[in-house]
Amino acid sequence: MAIKKKLLLFFASIVTGSTAAILPSYAAIFSASQTYLKLDNFNKIPQDVGVFYEDFNSKTISDKGKGAVQAKLDVDSIFKAEDSLVFAQSNIQSQVLGQGSDYLGDLKISSRLVSKFFIEAEQQFSFDFTAFLGLVNAIERGQDEAASTYAAVSILLIDSINRTAFDSFNLFANLNTDLTEISDSDFFSFTPGNNFRLNQVSELPLLGGTQESYQVLVQGSFQRYFPENTQLTLVAVTRNKSCGESSKKLNICVKVSEPSNRFALIGLLGLSSVLLLRRIMKQIV
Repeated sequence: MAIKKKLLLFFASIVTGSTAAILPSYAAIFSASQTYLKLDNFNKIPQDVGVFYEDFNSKTISDKGKGAVQAKLDVDSIFKAEDSLVFAQSNIQSQVLGQGSDYLGDLKISSRLVSKFFIEAEQQFSFDFTAFLGLVNAIERGQDEAASTYAAVSILLIDSINRTAFDSFNLFANLNTDLTEISDSDFFSFTPGNNFRLNQVSELPLLGGTQESYQVLVQGSFQRYFPENTQLTLVAVTRNKSCGESSKKLNICVKVSEPSNRFALIGLLGLSSVLLLRRIMKQIV
């Protein structure tokens, strides 16, 4: 309960603090995405751990004198394994804020928490997890304005030798806010694997109109029995994207199509291609 209140209050402060200051006075767009993931209470000590960032892209365009746009990214990820203390945590927030006219802001990033374990024959492997997604879009009255944001958390357990997946957990949310759209274009996807036990699933959707938001919190545990010696790789991925544009002529904030059931498997097996960044990106303008 304490984790839930902390996350929801923190996300609420981002939404109200950012949108209330700009929306009433003049045309503005706000798009924000937050992913939070925590893995803890591991019953095994990993052989190796790592934190990776990839697929980072920031684009801001504005016509001087007509509009201004800002893209902001906060990243805080760690995978710690010291003696019996093992936990992983990732908290990533992306925001795009624009005002005036003739501007575009687009920001996205992915993170990976990776660990390797050796599981002896006839042993269990288990851990607890908390996953949270928070999204918000807000536009003014212009028919040309559009905002699109998504957030995703995926957990994949892989046989390190055969490169096959044992199990996966996928949580995805996407908001598309566009006054010219007649049909509902927001969607959400949740597919926990057979070995994931859920203790709590709660959501708060506020959809439709010029201001939309969605929050979902999932808490539970993973447990699986291994009859043979197994080299196991655990990969946890978060994805964030925020985009806002005052003119759809650029067509940058395109709608994200609904993911298939293989969403978490895309790119996760090719771990050699990820880019390791040892710095925390604070703000991109």
